[in-house]
This record gives sequence, C-alpha cells and structure tokens, in this order.
Amino acid sequence: MIKNDVLHCLKVGGILCAIGATSALLIAATNMLTSKAISDHEKQKEELALKEVFVDNEGKVPVDLVIGDKTELNDSKYSKLLSYWNPKSTNEKENEDKKYGYVFKTEGSDKNNYGTITMLVVINNDYSIGKISIVKNTESYATTVQKDYVDEYNKGNRPLTDVSCGATYGATVIKEMSESASNYVKEVLNNGK
Repeated sequence: MIKNDVLHCLKVGGILCAIGATSALLIAATNMLTSKAISDHEKQKEELALKEVFVDNEGKVPVDLVIGDKTELNDSKYSKLLSYWNPKSTNEKENEDKKYGYVFKTEGSDKNNYGTITMLVVINNDYSIGKISIVKNTESYATTVQKDYVDEYNKGNRPLTDVSCGATYGATVIKEMSESASNYVKEVLNNGK
C-alpha cells in the first residue's frame, strides 16, 4: 500500500514537472517571438509622445523642430529620470538660447505602488515645466490621471501643484517626476545657474 502511494506521488510529480517544463518552454518561445514587436511598439509610443509634447494649439508640430539623440541617465539622486533629449531648432544659431528646452523620459510609482507611470515632460529654458505626455500608465486610476490631471494641465486649466483630481497618488508621482526633471536641468545640465 505504501509502495503504491509512493509510486502514485512520483507519477503525479513527474506529470506536474512535465507540465511545468512545457509551460516554461511555451512562455519562453512566446517571449522570443513577441519581444521585437513589443519593443517596436514601445519605441513608436515614445516617438508619438515626443511629438505630442511639442504640438501647438492648432495640433501641429513646429516645422523647425529636430528632436536629436537620446541621452541615457543613471544618476542615483535622480533615479526616476531615465533619459533626456536636447531638441533644437533648425534656425538656432551657435551661441543662441535654446528654443525648445529639454524633454525627459521619467518612470516612477507612488508610495503604495498602485502601478507605474512612464512619461515624457518638457522642461523649458526657464526651468518651468512644459507639456506632459504619458507613455505608459499601469496605475489603477490611469484614465482619471490622464483625463483630470495631465490633459487639464496641458490645456492650462490645472496647475501642476493641484494633485487633487480623484487620482492623487498618480498625480503626485507625475508632479514629483516633473519637478525632478526641472531640478536636473538646473542643477546638473546648467550647473546650478
């Protein structure tokens, strides 16, 4: 009787191991097949968001805008900042003030970890925070953050500091990441000037 129970347990264990190994192989194969498509999709969303932060009130991107190359960041003090672009105007002269400021890609989550927000934010030459574009938002109130906070901020109907929008944690993360990018431009890129 004990021998039969042991054999039965070994048989069930072997079947479960085979199912687990097959599942792992299928997941790995799916990941291998879709990783390029996912990566391409994320890059397209980033490129669209880059244009979105420069769209004027008429829905047009400035014709003289050149986004330029992305600079990756790895600064522990500014851990939510992933990278930035230094866009230029085709009309800029060598020692002239920058027309478009900087664009930062940031990523962060709130203190309760309700999800992660990845966004682009423009930092103007005077360190003010320009338009914001959400690239990815897995927060539980993602639609509320977009509609009642980011969209209203971009339209000029809500100050960045007013985070009481029904998704306070997400709005606070966006505000903090935006302020962090502004501080980075002032303290690091412009040496505290």
